[in-house]
Amino acid sequence: MTLIGSLREPPSRTEAEAFLARFVASLEARRPWFEAEVTAAGGPALNGTTASLDALGDFVAAHVTQDRPAEPPEWFGDVHRREGWTAYGAALAEGLMAYLTDIYRARTGASWELDTDRKSAYYHQPVLSIRALGPPWRQVEGSIANANAGGGGTHLTRAAETCLAAVARTVDDDSPRLEITVDRIRHPDWDMEAFLSEEAEDVLGTERFLGLVHRFQALEGIKDAVHEDREVFLLRTARGTDPRALGRKLQAILDEAVAEAGREEV
Repeated sequence: MTLIGSLREPPSRTEAEAFLARFVASLEARRPWFEAEVTAAGGPALNGTTASLDALGDFVAAHVTQDRPAEPPEWFGDVHRREGWTAYGAALAEGLMAYLTDIYRARTGASWELDTDRKSAYYHQPVLSIRALGPPWRQVEGSIANANAGGGGTHLTRAAETCLAAVARTVDDDSPRLEITVDRIRHPDWDMEAFLSEEAEDVLGTERFLGLVHRFQALEGIKDAVHEDREVFLLRTARGTDPRALGRKLQAILDEAVAEAGREEV
């Protein structure tokens, strides 16, 4: 998932920095519009809490195909249109991105910046300065895709609270647990994406890190898996697979690999 360019063809540094500035400005302008639209529609509460995110995410997912006048976000394109998104729906999604960003900023002080790590899945994409939070735009897009694919809602509250808990652990513990998250994606060959903590290779060691894909491929419910990028795995799953349940299974595999690496150090 990218906002500008693609994993295989990332934008130049100049293009990415210019886009980042425009994206942040668009988020700031979009939030009051978003809140006005939600309120006018008699939508969920806008109280700035993580608990409010599920209802707001479900509201946006239910309206993402609604055809009403709205200025579309710059990142809105053909991939969204193929999923039935309208300019109005994309504008609502961007408003939710702004809302989620403000929750993270209030709790952690994080700010937007450009990812300049060539090994990162978000190279030259907008990210938050505290990487454990994950990019809000990715979380919002993934949660909407999950809801509209029959996932029983966006479950954005859980995603946000998991990220905030990861931040708390990195503050309180010098050896944070590695995390893996799973989202539905729009792709002709793959239906889910698993994203791993950035420090995974350092913790596991290169050989064990590169072997994760084989463990994932052997898991029931996964038809195929590829290690697409340093922290990104693309998954083809069996029909009806729940990304949350799959995420728990992959987390168990990751925890086991961490434990193995720890035993080798003793």
